[in-house]
Amino acid sequence: MGIASSLAKVFATPYIRLASESIKAGKRVKSAYQQLQDLRAQAAAAPIIDADDERAAFEALFVRNQWTPEQLIEQRRAVVRAKWAMLATTWALLCLTLGVIWFFPGIVGFLVGVFGFGLGAVICAARMIQYALFQSQIDLRALITFRAFLARPDFFSLLFLK
Repeated sequence: MGIASSLAKVFATPYIRLASESIKAGKRVKSAYQQLQDLRAQAAAAPIIDADDERAAFEALFVRNQWTPEQLIEQRRAVVRAKWAMLATTWALLCLTLGVIWFFPGIVGFLVGVFGFGLGAVICAARMIQYALFQSQIDLRALITFRAFLARPDFFSLLFLK
């Protein structure tokens, strides 16, 4: 009887542990889901900035977040650094894309170059444009839209020079 119960225990232990871990994982997932629901409810209850124009919206956001001018200057510096880092990363990934395609001709070079490094370059370029938008919003002290930012006559100077 001792050998049979030992063998049964050896064979059943992984399945018992699997069931136990599955129950614990289910509880963690349920807890995380509840936290997400709470965050969603808080976000829905958060007041929306109601303003007449972009400048008033920025000032309302400035007051609501209790920013100081020094914090805004530091935030602008951080946004500019991030924009330049994304620009450098974009150029590096574009160079890697062309290098991989040049040195590894064929399907492997194309797949790795275009889908690996090329996609990374596109993502970094999009983030660079987003940071340039944030920078111009801070400079103008107005919450301009992305479309209005793209339509600005100094778009490229905001993107590459400032």
